[in-house]
Amino acid sequence: MTMRRMARAWLSAVAAGLALGIASQVAAGAWPQDPGATLLILKYEQEEGTAALSTVVPASPTLSIGTPGRASPVEPVRDQSLGLLVEHGFTPWITGVAHLSYTTGDDGFSRFSGIGPTSVGVRLNLWRKPGLSLALYGGGQEPGQGLDTAYGRARQGNGDIEGRILFGWSWGRRHYVEMQLAQVQRFGMPNELRLDATIARPAPFGCQWVLQSFSGKTEASGPSVWWIKQDTLIQRDLGPWTVQAGWRYTPAGARVPFTTGPVVALWRRM
Repeated sequence: MTMRRMARAWLSAVAAGLALGIASQVAAGAWPQDPGATLLILKYEQEEGTAALSTVVPASPTLSIGTPGRASPVEPVRDQSLGLLVEHGFTPWITGVAHLSYTTGDDGFSRFSGIGPTSVGVRLNLWRKPGLSLALYGGGQEPGQGLDTAYGRARQGNGDIEGRILFGWSWGRRHYVEMQLAQVQRFGMPNELRLDATIARPAPFGCQWVLQSFSGKTEASGPSVWWIKQDTLIQRDLGPWTVQAGWRYTPAGARVPFTTGPVVALWRRM
């Protein structure tokens, strides 16, 4: 699958977000934490699927590897995880980031349960203006017992090192757009190029719509492996807390499981 087709499918997914229109106080991702401030995000994610994608945009959730447009069921895939993301501001320009999780599921070949991928890194804010922010992230990750990639099996790989550039633009009361481009150097698995995007806008009753798109492509010879996952979320601030809930699905990809499921998160700013 060519990069051109991947880009076209990714743009289609982002266009769906633009149709919603383009956070309360933005305080994550491209934006640094204030010195001494801490952000905690507790997130539950569940993905299930019974097929693997082989076309740019699936005609049905039963498409699998093989002839595009034809169904070929595979073993069910299930992945449930409860993760904690911690961000802490050390200086106006440096934010520490750590993530750990517990995961359980079935990758179609074996069941798994235990500590999931664990990562530690640092985000450096390079440039900041009212409503604009540019940052760099560098960090490493241990794979753990669960799935470490969108396409591999459980306990596959020996960790990775990631470099990421982040750009954010916010305006009005509750609008923002964020883009992240990452290079992942994997050990024991193909390297990856990733592109993530987030679009947010106000929703009724003091809530906020958030559309997130997570895409990636392996950098290995042979058949192309790439994916796009999209989260459609609604969230609401309750003082220092933020409650978030929505649905994740796989609108496009090649040689990856077609999965879908709920996403629920609780944010706490301190």
